[in-house]
Amino acid sequence: MSAASRRFSFVAVVAMLALVLAGLPALASASEAPASAGGAVAAPVVTRTAGITQLSDSEYLESDPGAVLYDSRTQAKPLKAQERRTISVLGGSPVAAPADATAAILNVTAVSPTASGWLALWPADKSQPATSTVNFVPGTPTPNLAVVQLTAGRQLAIKNGSAGTTHVLVSLRGWIRSNNGTSLPGTVTPTDATRVIDTRTTGPAIPAQGYRDVKVTGVGAPDGAGAALLDVVAVTPRSAGYLIAHPSDTARPTSTMLTYRVGSSRAALSLVRLSAAGTVRLWNMSSTPVHLVVDSFGWVAAGDASPTPMGTSALTPDRVLDTRETTGALSSGNGYTADVPLPAAPDAARGFVPSGAVLAITATRATRSGYLDVDVAGDTTSGLELHTPSVLNFAAGETVTNTTYVTVPPAGRLRVHAGTTGSVHVVVDLVGLVSHRGEFRGRVVKEADGSPLYPSAAGDQLGYGQNRFVAPTAPDGTYRWGYNARSPYSSAGSAACATAMTTPGTVAPRDTTYAVGCTGGTVTWAYVQHLMGAAIDVGDVAVPRSGTLTGVVTRPEGSSTTTGSVFLKRTDGGYFITVPVAANGTWKAAGLPVGDWVVTAGNVGSTLRGEIIDEIPVEGSMTLTALAAANAKSFTVTAGAVATADEAQLKAPGRLNWTIVDPDGNYADVRYTVRHESGFTISESGATVTQVSRLLRPGGYTVCATEGAVTVCNGGASSADTAPLLQVTSSNTDPGVSTTITLP
Repeated sequence: MSAASRRFSFVAVVAMLALVLAGLPALASASEAPASAGGAVAAPVVTRTAGITQLSDSEYLESDPGAVLYDSRTQAKPLKAQERRTISVLGGSPVAAPADATAAILNVTAVSPTASGWLALWPADKSQPATSTVNFVPGTPTPNLAVVQLTAGRQLAIKNGSAGTTHVLVSLRGWIRSNNGTSLPGTVTPTDATRVIDTRTTGPAIPAQGYRDVKVTGVGAPDGAGAALLDVVAVTPRSAGYLIAHPSDTARPTSTMLTYRVGSSRAALSLVRLSAAGTVRLWNMSSTPVHLVVDSFGWVAAGDASPTPMGTSALTPDRVLDTRETTGALSSGNGYTADVPLPAAPDAARGFVPSGAVLAITATRATRSGYLDVDVAGDTTSGLELHTPSVLNFAAGETVTNTTYVTVPPAGRLRVHAGTTGSVHVVVDLVGLVSHRGEFRGRVVKEADGSPLYPSAAGDQLGYGQNRFVAPTAPDGTYRWGYNARSPYSSAGSAACATAMTTPGTVAPRDTTYAVGCTGGTVTWAYVQHLMGAAIDVGDVAVPRSGTLTGVVTRPEGSSTTTGSVFLKRTDGGYFITVPVAANGTWKAAGLPVGDWVVTAGNVGSTLRGEIIDEIPVEGSMTLTALAAANAKSFTVTAGAVATADEAQLKAPGRLNWTIVDPDGNYADVRYTVRHESGFTISESGATVTQVSRLLRPGGYTVCATEGAVTVCNGGASSADTAPLLQVTSSNTDPGVSTTITLP
């Protein structure tokens, strides 16, 4: 046996991978069960984290960025004075929280209240807390962000704590997933409402233009927490003003957490970063003292959240938009919109970009009443606008602030939009970011010995033969890349693929002495679902060395066709590629993974029939099992070398016809098998078996029919081994060679 060729004789059912090579269009076939070149594909290891998420697992443009879950104006009468109502909003339509969600992030608005008061929202199977969610005055729509725990019943209770009536609007901003007790950096742990301070009882009030440092850890959050979800209520202020909140060990920012006016209590919930000592500094930016009530609804684990999928980073508030100084008021002249810039992500090319942002949005200097929402168009060219439900409502001349969580679309646009017939200025402060939705991790290794391959790069198998390398490896072969949505090319998710690079820390150019390898090494790839809030270790990606295989395809004399392809299958089931044949019949597969390959000259329409070397015809699924049974010849590709395959021949086909007769008339359990003299077989079952006419490559064939334990072949034989050969020749004309098989 020569080094360049050998007989292919294994019989295990294995699969083939479509390999992407420069200039080589890939074909994939799912006709065989997937398995890796080295055995079964290892299950990926999933590490769940926690944090604020998008609204669904769907691709971004298929999801509603803000779902209205309850609106008493359309679903029921307004809440009466002191009325408690139970609402089921998280079990199904229009959106359902994941099974492991522990809290919902909601925007709650009191609409058309007839008297001053408050709304409280809490899990319906728990006692009413001594805290409010929204404080309102008559006639003014008033919103607030709320974080409400989800209990087993997933029903929420809401109470109107006023002497009048009010409608209620509840919209979903996101949810918090279970972290299973693991406090990775940036993970969010929701809690029952916990009173941190009430200056009405502890005193004193916060002085005019003054501040107070409030200790949060040890009360509303554990020691060492990095941030907290704090709801602050300004209680019946004697003058209009606003509140600033920031870590006590940082300089005072220009941001606004809460705005308030004379005589009306106002609440605002926000994500607030804590100082090293666990304190937050609260400033009263008004001309008179004001009492504050502070409640905590959850806390965020300290540490750098950027490596943690869905990790929440609380920031010292940063002013990212102030239309008073930049674009001018939102009006008809600018389409009532202004872009909201967010900080650039240093690893954006690898998918490590924020999936969400926590924004404090302020409306001011409005000439007429209206509302603000957020336009989160998925890209900058489609023109598709997906507005959230309103973030806040404002009256002419009023300054109103509310905090909201918004999804950040991948490579898309985030804009604030005003619904008004006048104009309004908008100020946006960035108070938090939520990291990428999930990520893939793994290691790139050499196929030959499993040692780390460096320099190399990994990325997605995006679709039909497309690899996108985005993650350069470390010297130990490890890589990471993030994602914020499902793969735009495959709902199945992604398969990790990798190859060698010429320069460390880059994703191009490729080192052509290595081929491309993918997880599992299968024709269907080892796809892994994109999971929200999860780091997925997909295991090792084995990358083979490469060589070259060449050959020639001949056509029968007089044939004018210049089309055709050659299919190559590695005998361990790892790879399957397609190579075009040149007009002179030559073909070349450069960058081919090392190993033993079976070569197939493909069919060309109905005029010519191809072969697998040694006159084995190209028919049916061409599984490796069938090729092994036919003792197909293979050719060895070695690293950096050029091997030559035997000549492959195309031939004009002949026709084989067969009729199967089953006296009971039930063909559902009948299977026919056509075997070529090489041993290669094709078979089908069901109603299509009664009469069949096939164009086949010339050669000797047998036809057998099987029903249950009974087999009958042409010539009345009981097996293909004893049946006479039906000779199909290129000179056959219709009806060609025919046979009838009658089952008992």
